[in-house]
Amino acid sequence: MEKSGFNRRQFLKFSGAAVPALVLTNTLEASEGITSGSVSSNLDPWLYSNAGFEVPAYLSERTHELAWQMLTGQWGREMKNADFSLPSSAKELGPNMHYACAAKLVAQNAPIWIHPGALIAGSATLSEAKMHHVPLLGNLSSISHTTIGFDMVLKMGYNGLRAKIKERLSREGLDAEGKELLEAMLICLDAADIWHKRHLAELEQRIAISIGKEKETYCKVHTALKNVPENPPTTFHEAIQSLRFAFAFQKLMGNWSGLGRIDEM
Repeated sequence: MEKSGFNRRQFLKFSGAAVPALVLTNTLEASEGITSGSVSSNLDPWLYSNAGFEVPAYLSERTHELAWQMLTGQWGREMKNADFSLPSSAKELGPNMHYACAAKLVAQNAPIWIHPGALIAGSATLSEAKMHHVPLLGNLSSISHTTIGFDMVLKMGYNGLRAKIKERLSREGLDAEGKELLEAMLICLDAADIWHKRHLAELEQRIAISIGKEKETYCKVHTALKNVPENPPTTFHEAIQSLRFAFAFQKLMGNWSGLGRIDEM
């Protein structure tokens, strides 16, 4: 590495800056044949200065811009606390049902972000989430630093998960707590469906009022999102969109999970 003029410090600097950008959209750009753009003038010069060689630009200008917005904390600063709340009667519910009702209300009322130029949709928009708290439930800590089964969403979709839950509810052997847990799971899936439909409606509104490349991009996102994550993906774009959307909804509820083995999904 040293012989090539690329030392360990430079490698860590460049790879650390590149990872968030790669997570955003570079795989989609490659799949759609988008050519490399120039390095964004908005990027901090320290990322690219004193390297001793010309830094290749593998990603588009817009991807660099989106990555920079994230790296500089712009999206985090735009997050707001929920300005809605559960009815007082919700406190009488069991813990699982209480959480499920919070998820449904969040899905109905949380702000929606769809970043212009991005090829996938799905964002956590409430400040409670970045503090690892469940929105609407006070300071109740969420469940983070785990890896949940996103692979199941890709293999069977939310509809497949619903079918498994309903099948278990139809059989005997459940106590009251077990039944409440499964019913709460169904409400959480309903909440995810509400969140999904709100994004589709927002995309349709943007398609109606936009033109040119912007309209084309919104159309691509809408096409990729309309089938997933309710159903298993049928294209690579749908698979990336499904994973991102399921991940973002978990983050919206304060749960920061790992993605798992993407290479095995």
